[in-house]
Amino acid sequence: MFLVYIRKNRISLAIVGQSVSSLVKEDLIKVEIPTIELVEEIDNANGLDMIYRYQSAKNILHSINSRLIAGGQNQQEKRKSELDNQIISILSPTGSISTATITLAIARYISKEERTLYMNLNPFCCLEKILWTEHKKGLSDILYYYRQGEILVLDTQQTYRMVGNILYIPQVDHYSDVFSMETKDINQIIDEAKDKFNCTKVVICMKQITSVEEEILIKSNAIYIEQANVERYNTENTMLLDMLTAKGVIKKEEVKELPFIDTNQFNPKDFQDIIFRENQLNMYIEPLINN
Repeated sequence: MFLVYIRKNRISLAIVGQSVSSLVKEDLIKVEIPTIELVEEIDNANGLDMIYRYQSAKNILHSINSRLIAGGQNQQEKRKSELDNQIISILSPTGSISTATITLAIARYISKEERTLYMNLNPFCCLEKILWTEHKKGLSDILYYYRQGEILVLDTQQTYRMVGNILYIPQVDHYSDVFSMETKDINQIIDEAKDKFNCTKVVICMKQITSVEEEILIKSNAIYIEQANVERYNTENTMLLDMLTAKGVIKKEEVKELPFIDTNQFNPKDFQDIIFRENQLNMYIEPLINN
């Protein structure tokens, strides 16, 4: 049961006491989770290869930092070998309508040359309102049908919408859908979009960061993050980037900040029209894409 629990909860580092059962430690080894065992006497250590033992907090922190640095180097090498995925990731912790407007404009700019797949992993995002999508099916339904072993869901279940040259997958319905996703789900959606609809570019908007989103970020060619007009949100964004950089998922200095658009000047009913005013939005997008 413990092995099932740690797999389900995607634990990345375990710190255990000396009294923890050896069976638990063996489970941690099986799933290759880095583990630090706290012991009173080094002589009592039993020599398990995957268990790291230290007697002081200083050594524990040094071990964690060393593993993060090593992991980051491995992740960067992995990123270099997968540059042909052509994935652009948008981090939108607040899901603001400004970010939604800019993100869709980015997707439209890219789709001028090549058909683009747009996946919205941000529950309750404003993008649905912009596109006036009263969808009955969306990404949550795709996940459901995948669980049933269905294929070509994007086509047979009508779970998408074409926006110009963009294949748009409506957002998940709830955070539980985000947490239930697996990397293979995202890969299957992308593969189907490429095979069935000739999508060569992928834009993914995300709010919650799980191990699945981290995998997406690792494979991304470009990463953007929203800019807020509230200082607290920008501080939280900085903390998020610091955390992802420490884990080796991204390089903070390579993440581009999206411009902030004061949407209060627009009538909400005009947002769809704003998206298609290329001469206005291109002034924001071209420097981002071409820089």
